[in-house]
Formats: sequence, C-alpha cells, structure tokens
Amino acid sequence: MKDKSHCTGPLAGLLTAAAAGMWTRHRERLPGRVRHGMLTVLLCAAVCAGLTGCASVGPKKPDGTYATQNRLSSTEYSIYINKQITVFTGQLMTRIQAILNLKDAAYKDEYALAVHSLSIMQKARDEVEVTYPSTGRDDDRTSVLRAMKTAMDNMNAYLDAIQDGDDLTSYKDTFQGDFNELTGLAALYYE
Repeated sequence: MKDKSHCTGPLAGLLTAAAAGMWTRHRERLPGRVRHGMLTVLLCAAVCAGLTGCASVGPKKPDGTYATQNRLSSTEYSIYINKQITVFTGQLMTRIQAILNLKDAAYKDEYALAVHSLSIMQKARDEVEVTYPSTGRDDDRTSVLRAMKTAMDNMNAYLDAIQDGDDLTSYKDTFQGDFNELTGLAALYYE
C-alpha cells in the first residue's frame, strides 16, 4: 500500500522558506547580534514546521498497534465512526441513484465515477482501521470494518459488471443492503 503522508500545516513550508530567504539575504550586512537573532527565528520556524508539518495515516501496523495513541471517548468515537459510515452511505446512495438513471451511453462515465467512489470508501476504511476505538467497542469496530469491506467488494463487482456490459439493476438492491447494514451499525453507537 502506498504511504499516505500528507502535510497538515499550511504555513509550515511558507514559514521555513521565508525564514531561510531572510537569513541568506541579510546575513552579511547585519551585526553579529542580529544575525544570531535571525538564526533563532529561522530555527523556531523550522521547529514550528516540524511540529505542525506532516502526519501519516495508513493501515494498522502488523504488531496490532494503532495510529492514535489513546482510546477515544465513547462520544468522540461515536461521532467519528458515524462520520466515516456517512462517507460510505453517501457513496452507496450516489451509485444507487446512478443505476436508477443510467442509460447505455453513460456506462463509461459511470465506471470512472464508481472508481472514484471506491477510492473515497477505501480512504474512509483506512482511517477507521487505524483509529483506536473507545473502551468496549472493539467488536463493534470489527463489525463496521467487515461491513465496509463487504460494500467495497460489492463496488468492485459492480465495476466488473460495468466493464463486462452486464445488467446493473441488481446492484441497486445490493447497494441498498450495504446501506442498510452500515446505517444499522451506526445506530449501535447511540446506545
């Protein structure tokens, strides 16, 4: 799987570049005391960039650890997991509507859109996989991950059916079943 590193600090690169440019332009003309002050500013900017800079989200490590250090509270995890389930249900409902309105000429477009839906679903599942669940919710988390995997498997089968030119109307019921399973699991977190 590819590394999913991404920078989360919008000013991190800008601050570092500005401080470095300021240092190289003015270091010869300034007295020693000011140069040391500018060096301090440059180092502070680099530290800030490092602290706010990059985060990595990926699948759970093989040793069973999570990307998050501590368990979330029940409320936090409930909100978090429902957000991720909503990502899945939104993609499923979009594909259901597409199936209902699909014409033969739109199969190529539908394939690209379904691939995009699958990509969005994969990202959401990866995030759930690396997030430490709240106390007592390990089994519920496993059920959600299993339902997400099933929905993604059905989306892959849908993509194959589009490429093969098969009738897609049966996938409306399949995706509706996935939708119902995921929304039912979301209701578990309100108990």
